[in-house]
Amino acid sequence: MGISHHIHANARALTLLVLGGLLSTATSCGLVHSSAPCGHDRNGLPTCPVTVKFIDSQPEAHLLYPGSTVVTSNEGQPQTHDLFAGTTAADIGITAVTPVPMDIVYAWYRTWLTSHGWHSAGNNAPLFGSGLNNEGYVKGTRESFVIQEDSQEGAKSVGPVVPPALQSKTLYDITFLIEPYK
Repeated sequence: MGISHHIHANARALTLLVLGGLLSTATSCGLVHSSAPCGHDRNGLPTCPVTVKFIDSQPEAHLLYPGSTVVTSNEGQPQTHDLFAGTTAADIGITAVTPVPMDIVYAWYRTWLTSHGWHSAGNNAPLFGSGLNNEGYVKGTRESFVIQEDSQEGAKSVGPVVPPALQSKTLYDITFLIEPYK
């Protein structure tokens, strides 16, 4: 005994309704990105998910102490959304070396960042990797910038690989993050 055409039509209509509802929910929850234009908050940051292209275009994304040599650089991570972990910040980071001591590097960043509207994050700066110490800065409610001194000994065991000619220099990381719009 076959299934009538009427039941197939109802099943198809119900399937389309359910799929349409799921897509509508996913779009409104930010799980599926629409092609609608992106707005900006009062600080000029996107109100839609932050892309690698946007974060990479910011001066802080490549802000190195003058004369530093890049050891490694990530290409940046866009803002992402995971049903279990939630929405993550967009970030970009660089590991570099310089011949000057870390206190001079910190002082240079402190001067540059505070003159460009950044404020010390105090003890709230996240510690990344195997660093020795760090200084963090915030701008508005969504931007963070962390400078972290790394250990050459730690780098030998966990990375990054530092060329022998640079192993006597000061090793440091910068990480720039933009939190999602809320």
